[in-house]
Amino acid sequence: MKKIEYYGHSLKGKDKSEWQLLKKHLGDTATKAKEFGEDAKVGDLAYVAGLLHDIGKYSKAFQKRLEGKGPKVDHATAGAREILKLFNGNQLQKTLATIISYCIAEHHTDLPDYGNSSDV
Repeated sequence: MKKIEYYGHSLKGKDKSEWQLLKKHLGDTATKAKEFGEDAKVGDLAYVAGLLHDIGKYSKAFQKRLEGKGPKVDHATAGAREILKLFNGNQLQKTLATIISYCIAEHHTDLPDYGNSSDV
């Protein structure tokens, strides 16, 4: 059986052997997110967000897109949906999962505007 390689990023004009493997991309992003989150004491939560942020790239459709053979593929919302499934215990877990799901779902766009100090 042939092993399937999943890629996180392609390099235009480069052979697949030079593309970034998805597993490495997710691991590197998770590690970096944890480092960024340590000062705010949310390193572990940031690590989980980093691991899940591109989990939707584990699809044949997305891999075809990287090869230039398919339409755009929504890969961000898969991780957002997954974290809501994983952390659905008590209210604190649900709240944290919801916050992280927004970060994951919007990682290529702007976060929703939840208002500012003039709204109070």
